Amino acid sequence: REGPLPLGETLAIARQIAEGLACAHAAGIVHRDLKPGNVMLVPNGAVKILDFGLAKARDESLSASSARLGTASYMAPEQVRGEMVDGRTDLWALGVLLYEMLIGRKPFAGEHEVAIAHAILHDEPVAPSKIHRDIPAAVEEIILTLLEKDPARRYGTAEELVNKLAAAGPIKGPGIRFLWRWRLIARRRRLSMGVAAAVG
Repeated sequence: REGPLPLGETLAIARQIAEGLACAHAAGIVHRDLKPGNVMLVPNGAVKILDFGLAKARDESLSASSARLGTASYMAPEQVRGEMVDGRTDLWALGVLLYEMLIGRKPFAGEHEVAIAHAILHDEPVAPSKIHRDIPAAVEEIILTLLEKDPARRYGTAEELVNKLAAAGPIKGPGIRFLWRWRLIARRRRLSMGVAAAVG
């Protein structure tokens, strides 16, 4: 609402979101509608990801019409096309958020959803450093990697992104905090898989 955020604050927010996505993905959940309205900054500086209403477990259908659900400006190309989505789809949305936090505008614009979808599929975002020259090359590389149209060219996991953000520059703000329930779900999932493997 007040323009671009400072670099340190942006990286701190992005890293917490990435940590939260890592927990969700570990539990087999793809959010599919990550956007500013679904990210809450609480008074102590922690970040919470909200509204998993469109989220799907990995063993449920994430293709065809169901994959198109989401908010146009933050939808990945594969989501726009109605193709199979996975955790890398959420990473694309985080790339849009990161771009927006640093630049003050979205990387793909249009007056209508159709125009936005066309831009997502066919246009390349303006490199952040061409708008703000003080953006570090490492941060720009992270953003442009997240906004690769081919999912295979993005980071493979949210954990990998967390490491890239940690190495990109100084992180100011609170430690990583996320909704505890997703950590608990991920832990239970790992335990149940371990038990199943032991029994099998």
